[in-house]
Amino acid sequence: MDIAPKHAQQLFFDNVSPATRLLEKRRQMYEVQDALENQKIRFGKEEENFRKREEQLQDKDLQLQHQLFRFNRFLQDNEAKRRRAETRADEELAQIKQKDEEILDLERQLAANRRQCQELADEVAGNMKYEAFLEKV
Repeated sequence: MDIAPKHAQQLFFDNVSPATRLLEKRRQMYEVQDALENQKIRFGKEEENFRKREEQLQDKDLQLQHQLFRFNRFLQDNEAKRRRAETRADEELAQIKQKDEEILDLERQLAANRRQCQELADEVAGNMKYEAFLEKV
């Protein structure tokens, strides 16, 4: 479809004067320059849009890095708190075990003291008959 008009246009240029051909070539050159200028403007706008987009992406990346830094610090703080809590729990368990052992020792001592007290009470009761005898004499 486009080939026929160009071919007809070519035939038309063969029959015109060189000045007309020169004017036509200049017109075509200006059209090409206009098209080139329009393309440069369009590319400039696209480049500006890409630059803005890149700045936005850099800002977003910076924000993400900042958030990542804060999150890592948060995780480290939590890990430190967890370790302190585990240490405290281990210390408390050790104290509980020690207190339980002390309770067992004291209960054994109490049982031994009660036995000794009972034995002494039995001995006193056994010796009371001698006291009663001595009082009679």
